[in-house]
Amino acid sequence: MNEPAFDPETAHRFFATGMNNQAWDLLESPARRSEQDELMRTTAYAAARHWSEVGQAINQQRAECLLAQVHAALGEASAAVRHARRALDLMTEAGDSIEAFDLVLTHDAASRAYLLAQELPLAASHRAQVESARTSITDAADREVVEAWLGRDKTA
Repeated sequence: MNEPAFDPETAHRFFATGMNNQAWDLLESPARRSEQDELMRTTAYAAARHWSEVGQAINQQRAECLLAQVHAALGEASAAVRHARRALDLMTEAGDSIEAFDLVLTHDAASRAYLLAQELPLAASHRAQVESARTSITDAADREVVEAWLGRDKTA
């Protein structure tokens, strides 16, 4: 097989970052159409696939969190729970790379997933962890992103 005319690692990083950002943009969109829902789903999976090639544990953790958020937004309880559990498990592996906003977004994803799955005690437990982690965000830019996410229309 011929060598590619590009650096595969650089390409994976390029696509992982771009797909991740596009999926989050779609997720945050207040008025997605059904074709955008499917684009959001496949784009989030594409980001996760590229991160699996070149990412560290933190990148994979964030990709799983994104997948949990996407499935929760689409009302797909089983997939949302599966990805939320994986994101929570990967927080341990990511160790010191986990930031306060990761805690907020991951517990938020878990809360949404468990709420969809009608596992109300788990949903409430993770919602409490969202509020706890939310107060520990010290970076102004991170706080702005988290507050915008948590304050948006929950039906998006």
